[in-house]
Amino acid sequence: MKPNQINPQTVLSSLFTRWPQTIPFFNQRHLKCVGCSISSFDTLQDAAANYDLAIDELIGELQDAIDNVDGSDQTSH
Repeated sequence: MKPNQINPQTVLSSLFTRWPQTIPFFNQRHLKCVGCSISSFDTLQDAAANYDLAIDELIGELQDAIDNVDGSDQTSH
């Protein structure tokens, strides 16, 4: 696993701390994970189950947000 890669067992509070660029993703979709008291325990898998989301799609979109800011998916022109 790459150092900037997330997985279903990534704890939400760790996600928000390590990659704050993922916070708007949750807010724009009205997912109440940011600031929730159980985000210290809930994982991405838990969030996907709670909101009836496909875990692979959730991780893919969050990974895109992480990679785009970190620059690992950007190409030089």
